[in-house]
Amino acid sequence: LFVIVRKAKAAHVLNLLWSWAVGSMLMSLVLANTVSRMMLPSNLGWMYVAGMCTFGTVGHFMMNYAGQKAPAGPSALLRSTDVAFAYLWEFVIFKTAANGVTILGVCMIGIGILLVAYSKYQGRRKSALESSSTTREEEEEAEE
Repeated sequence: LFVIVRKAKAAHVLNLLWSWAVGSMLMSLVLANTVSRMMLPSNLGWMYVAGMCTFGTVGHFMMNYAGQKAPAGPSALLRSTDVAFAYLWEFVIFKTAANGVTILGVCMIGIGILLVAYSKYQGRRKSALESSSTTREEEEEAEE
């Protein structure tokens, strides 16, 4: 998603939000009528729908805005932590037991994030060392 948002940098954030909302509504109508029989929610259900739409819209707006400002690579990587946080909420809020596959998935996400962070750190460190050695060489040439 972040890579697509970076490519559509000229588009306004609200344009991206509108396209997401319309696409979501169309897909919801199609899936609601094909997967099961569509029914209108109860009064409490409407409150849940309104809350879900509000939080989803605010979250998507913030994600689109951040996607236009932040670099795509690290942003996409951090976006994958959603799964790990969903598992965490599942354990803490809903008190469900973890199985081996879930724990393995969270560990793999964590390892992936650490590997990318380490490679970024190594790249910055290497470029900093190269620039400092270039500066030393220029100083030595200037002294001669």
